[in-house]
Amino acid sequence: MSKSLSKFAAILSTITLVVLMVGGVLFGKIIPQYYLTILPFMLLFFFVVTFVSFWIELRLLQADIGKFTRYSMVITFAKLFIYLIFGISYMLNNSNKSSLITFVICLFVLYLIYTIAEVTYLSKLARNKSK
Repeated sequence: MSKSLSKFAAILSTITLVVLMVGGVLFGKIIPQYYLTILPFMLLFFFVVTFVSFWIELRLLQADIGKFTRYSMVITFAKLFIYLIFGISYMLNNSNKSSLITFVICLFVLYLIYTIAEVTYLSKLARNKSK
């Protein structure tokens, strides 16, 4: 595993643990009535999708900065599509309609957190490569 990949895995693991702890406090103590059993699986899902997309983009960046630039938007769109399919499939299979708002909020917050982490680190690597 390359140094950049292992460093990003550590960053992603830290983010996941922080989100897990904040979610534990939030849904365990403050608003337990809104807890969804899928939330820990959502964290794992976001971790895996973000890590795989980062790995692909890192390989593109290391090979050719032009290829990275061209395919980065395609990979971002593919990730968004994967998250959309995940969200829609959960909503269609969920019998408890009152929990959908909580699900959508959690999906959006996790999307923002993991996307910001990935884009920030990839941007840093791309800037360093272009120097």
